[in-house]
Amino acid sequence: PRASRNVIPQSGSSHTCAPDPALGVLAPLSPAMGRSRRTGAHRAHSLARQMKAKRRRPDLDEIHRELRPQVPARSRPDPGPEPDPDLPGGGLHRCLACARYFIDSATLKTHFRSKDHKKRLKQLSVEPYSQEEAERAAGMGSYMTPQRLAVPTEVSTEVPEMDTTP
Repeated sequence: PRASRNVIPQSGSSHTCAPDPALGVLAPLSPAMGRSRRTGAHRAHSLARQMKAKRRRPDLDEIHRELRPQVPARSRPDPGPEPDPDLPGGGLHRCLACARYFIDSATLKTHFRSKDHKKRLKQLSVEPYSQEEAERAAGMGSYMTPQRLAVPTEVSTEVPEMDTTP
């Protein structure tokens, strides 16, 4: 009898079969034959990582350093009255605790009442973790619980709205 075209692979065989037009029967496929269709599919993860890093917010210890009173010799430069066109709202409406810029003072005031802002204030009220605290917890000294810090409340200064007409 003639060989059937639909050959079922035997159990234990790791190869699948594909039609071979020259022979008219199914020929086994090897892993080395052809190009994988999933080539390059792993690139999506790196793009997601780039977008995540692009929108990354500063860590709590960086915000603590920014909120800490500076010594007069190294004072932080005040943002001038000149708006920055690259930032939302010209960089004039900023929440220091959340490290975010807003388009106008009304949006900033709404943000002050939001749950995200209140959670960030609560996170900032705990003293930042330090090497001294790590050493005390490891037994090199008596452990003291972190102190509660007074986070400055946001005071929105009324800034005239930017003129967006060309």
